[in-house]
Amino acid sequence: IVRCGWTTNINQCWIQYLDRDQMKSNLVLYEFDKHFIKSTNDDYNKKQKDEQENKSDESLCGNQMFYLQGTPWINIVDGYKFINDGVIWTSEHSGFKHLYFIPYPK
Repeated sequence: IVRCGWTTNINQCWIQYLDRDQMKSNLVLYEFDKHFIKSTNDDYNKKQKDEQENKSDESLCGNQMFYLQGTPWINIVDGYKFINDGVIWTSEHSGFKHLYFIPYPK
């Protein structure tokens, strides 16, 4: 995990992943209602824990916004801004810094 934060949507966060070789990166959106369980110390019990552990991997996957692959590596920069329709992201994968608009997945 390289970085994470909140989107402009109330119930959503994002996480950017980068592999160890710094050749592949993706940005994934997670919705709290779908991917996280709200619990307190009072109502947490073994049954809830077992249900969470038995979920399929598919149910834990978020919505991938974009995927980058680069050579020799991907530079991680803090040039991004989440807006109502998506995200404005900077990237140097062409060799020059450019701004990209990436809409939220449907």
